[in-house]
Amino acid sequence: MSEQGKTLVRKVNRARMFWRLADGEKLVVEDHPARAIWEFVGRLDVSEDYECIQSSVEGGLRASTRGC
Repeated sequence: MSEQGKTLVRKVNRARMFWRLADGEKLVVEDHPARAIWEFVGRLDVSEDYECIQSSVEGGLRASTRGC
């Protein structure tokens, strides 16, 4: 077979990671224990933790300069 008619074959790289959009609600079934954890974590008051975050829509990402 000529070089021009040769079939192109690419091996799968199973180690490659990729990003994809996914709906978390659809990935976890309705009665899965992870949903109880989501519910618990969603009720935690983390407002003090937000004081340490030094990035904003206006300022963009910045390295933290103060300890929390």
